[in-house]
Amino acid sequence: MVYKFILHSSMYEIPIFNQSDKIILFDITNMSNNINTISQITIDNNIEIYDYTYHPNHVHHDLIKVSDHINKTGYNPLIGNQSQLDKPFIDLSNLYSSTNGVVTSCIGKHFNNYKTKNLYPSTYLCYISIIARAYHHKLIKAFLINNLNGIKND
Repeated sequence: MVYKFILHSSMYEIPIFNQSDKIILFDITNMSNNINTISQITIDNNIEIYDYTYHPNHVHHDLIKVSDHINKTGYNPLIGNQSQLDKPFIDLSNLYSSTNGVVTSCIGKHFNNYKTKNLYPSTYLCYISIIARAYHHKLIKAFLINNLNGIKND
């Protein structure tokens, strides 16, 4: 099974998802719940993550593969939750399945203010990836959906 995590409720309206997809809205305000949800997914299942980006050279709603991220949010979702993990350090090398994608800068709540200062900005995509790897997931795919409009902090 493929679990598709989205970071914004407005993504439900984008026609790239099917009614049969297992879509989970990642709630940035409830990290404990997010960690619990991801920890319940067995490692033989695929995880796909969808976040917004802003890139004027791509068309609106263009789907862009991610091969790496830089966490510029100033936060790590595992902090305060280390007791739930079986090891003190999580290796994030080769995190994503795609090797021919872009590198996204996760800038969190600052997306609308700094989206033009980063080549492929995203909001919190890196949080899901970090948590998934902490629970031994190797089958992680990430995608950016180009949004030429502003995004709401939904």
